[in-house]
Amino acid sequence: MRPYETLVVLTNDVVIEQMALMEGFTTVITAGGGTLDENHDWGSRKLAYPIKKQDEGHYYLLEYNAEPAVVSELERTMRISDGVLRYMSIQQDHTGLPKPREYESERGERGDVPLHEMRGGPGGYRPRDSEYRGRRPDEDRRSGGGPAAAPTPDAPKPPGEPAAASTSASEGASDEGVKTDE
Repeated sequence: MRPYETLVVLTNDVVIEQMALMEGFTTVITAGGGTLDENHDWGSRKLAYPIKKQDEGHYYLLEYNAEPAVVSELERTMRISDGVLRYMSIQQDHTGLPKPREYESERGERGDVPLHEMRGGPGGYRPRDSEYRGRRPDEDRRSGGGPAAAPTPDAPKPPGEPAAASTSASEGASDEGVKTDE
């Protein structure tokens, strides 16, 4: 036998009819050799869209163990019943579920962190003792946050720095052709 779940949405008209339908469904399961584990009454809820001119439905969840032939018979019974708006049966497969990971909380046993140790904002939680992430050393504050700008030749020199030799029209001329009186 395999574990199954069937969710049934019944009309919300008469409670006595709902009880009779649910007893009929449990009879189909037990007559076929299945066992009903749980019968959850979820109550009346508003439907997302009208089904058979109904705006509300009464939800029931059946958890049971049965053979596939019993599930087929149960669905056939639901299909021909007038009070059933919708139904869905699935086979439960607990072996394929991953085990939940066990981990220790970053926040300690109670989950509390003193306010002086916590910083919020878009980056989320960051301990107070982490390194300050200000400007990088190569960033120039005047240039808008980019890398430091290279000095241009026409830029004024800061005071205290020696002025570079000025360039003239004779730059690049050699002294070879010039004769001097020595």
